[in-house]
Amino acid sequence: MASVTLQAVPPASLLMLDLQALTTPKDFPGVSEIPSGFHIILLSAPNEPLRSGYVFYSSISSSSSSSNTAASYSFRYSPNPHNFEFIDSTPTITQQALPKYTQPPSPVPFSQLTNHIFPSDLIRVFGVSADGTNTDKIVEMDAKAWAVSTTSIPNYIDIMPSRTWDPSDSGVVRTERARDASWYLGQWLPHKFKKDSKEPEAALSEIQLSFIVAVMTGNPASSIAYESYVRTLLKVREGMDEDSDIYEGVTKAWRCVYDQLRTLRDVFEGGGETEEGGVLGDVLEVEGWFVRGFRGVWRYTLEVDAEGEPIGKELRKVLTQLKEWGEEELEWIVDVGNVARKGMKRLEDGEEVEMEWTGVGWEEGEEYAPVVVDESELKVLEQS
Repeated sequence: MASVTLQAVPPASLLMLDLQALTTPKDFPGVSEIPSGFHIILLSAPNEPLRSGYVFYSSISSSSSSSNTAASYSFRYSPNPHNFEFIDSTPTITQQALPKYTQPPSPVPFSQLTNHIFPSDLIRVFGVSADGTNTDKIVEMDAKAWAVSTTSIPNYIDIMPSRTWDPSDSGVVRTERARDASWYLGQWLPHKFKKDSKEPEAALSEIQLSFIVAVMTGNPASSIAYESYVRTLLKVREGMDEDSDIYEGVTKAWRCVYDQLRTLRDVFEGGGETEEGGVLGDVLEVEGWFVRGFRGVWRYTLEVDAEGEPIGKELRKVLTQLKEWGEEELEWIVDVGNVARKGMKRLEDGEEVEMEWTGVGWEEGEEYAPVVVDESELKVLEQS
């Protein structure tokens, strides 16, 4: 376990450590008994809306020879300029001298939200540790921290959900990869999980890392990265087959998204909002981009079931849980026959009004002209 020690933090500052938020009393010393794994700490002094802080990874081992001490991450606040600084990490503070680490009730523990993030991921995304150490090689990670803020530009993989084929592809191959992102996302997903596997896992770690940084700091670059990963996942079809090399990776990715959306709904109340609006856009909205894409994923599961080739059991379980949760908690409409549509309709006298109705068609002879629906739903209309 590790500890965080704080120096010169003004009273009534907002301190966030993982999912815990508190208003600091005078001379607040820090937090002890922080479990191993990925963590994020943020500070907003009074009258400072901008959140800035650090991410760090506490390993299980400690160089300390005493059971009463552990790796200590030390931070200091400087009022001129307003700055939250990482100092060092000497194991000199006893665990008993600091308040203990706690987490508020949450549908998903913070450790589960970040279980695919490892030190090598922080090195890849953030490059240089806050103490200036060159981290181009994996070293002992106790006492290293990386700065994050609203204006940070992390080095995420440049995922492009609208271009999921190789530049050299042509013909049928290019068409298939444009429709199905399995090959594209598979470049960063583990293939056939094996013990001591060296297969890439960047997608899983970055889905988790970009989500946490986006909702906790309001970082736009992390929001864009997260949305790009999820939009690409929504295009995966072949990878949903249990015989696919990336099936386990796809299943784990969907589990991450399900856990994140529940946390976004219950803990962050919809989204790490900034003055410009929700940092993750309309991901939870009834007709937001995620629900429209998920509707296509669910329709695909029904299609393969009808053909006698069901998707993998574990993935089916996760998708069903996500669908039922969204329908119950957020009034999502996922089943095709129950799609609610909105749009402008023109009355006989020429007046345009916004209308809403349920179903995929309209009554013949009604006085309103048919409405143009989303492109993703045109196939539904053609089949009805």
